[in-house]
Amino acid sequence: MDSGATQSNANANSNGSVANATNDNAQTSAANNASLRLTQYVNPLIGTLASDSPNPVHAGQADSVVPAAGLPNGMVQWAPDTNTTPAPSNSAEPGSPAGYYYDIGSIQSVSLAHMSGAGCSGNDGEFPVMPTHDAAGPLAQAFSYANEMAAAGAYSVLLDNPIKVELTATLRTGFGRFTYPAQGSSTLVLDTTYTNTQTGVTGSVTLSFDTGRSMAAVRRRRTRSR
Repeated sequence: MDSGATQSNANANSNGSVANATNDNAQTSAANNASLRLTQYVNPLIGTLASDSPNPVHAGQADSVVPAAGLPNGMVQWAPDTNTTPAPSNSAEPGSPAGYYYDIGSIQSVSLAHMSGAGCSGNDGEFPVMPTHDAAGPLAQAFSYANEMAAAGAYSVLLDNPIKVELTATLRTGFGRFTYPAQGSSTLVLDTTYTNTQTGVTGSVTLSFDTGRSMAAVRRRRTRSR
């Protein structure tokens, strides 16, 4: 037997074993990194309830936080509004700076733009959307916190009616899925006339039909700034 050929085969086998071990370690490291998603530790509901701070912000005692579906530096912060008018006086947050308070157990709308953490009034309610069975009746719906879920980039809640709301977002768009029960009517209210950062807004929705699909174009005009 040629000793040189034997030595070459041994070296090749050794190098192959090292390469396989390196690949195995890389795959194990990648799997470990995937299981350590830091976003799993994010709780968007932190800061939505009043604190016991001795010096709260002017508009309320909480951190003016909303559990919005959005991305860092994103244009959409799609979140539930527990109140689109000043919260009741018995609320821990009657100032209503952000639009969502954990002690108010009903949702009036889910709107696409908020300013979370600002600590001042006028940061909620840009273009509210609300699923309902009856657009002529009150839109606010009660819900149970056991049926509410907020995570990084996503929010969902099962209303008591029971309509399920699921929200998520990209940098510039929001995606919503509204699941209605099998029985009863299903209506989605798009309110183009409400904004919490202007005193007057007029708006309209225009439907256009293209290749069998309905597309809603929303037009809004702000009439006067605060």
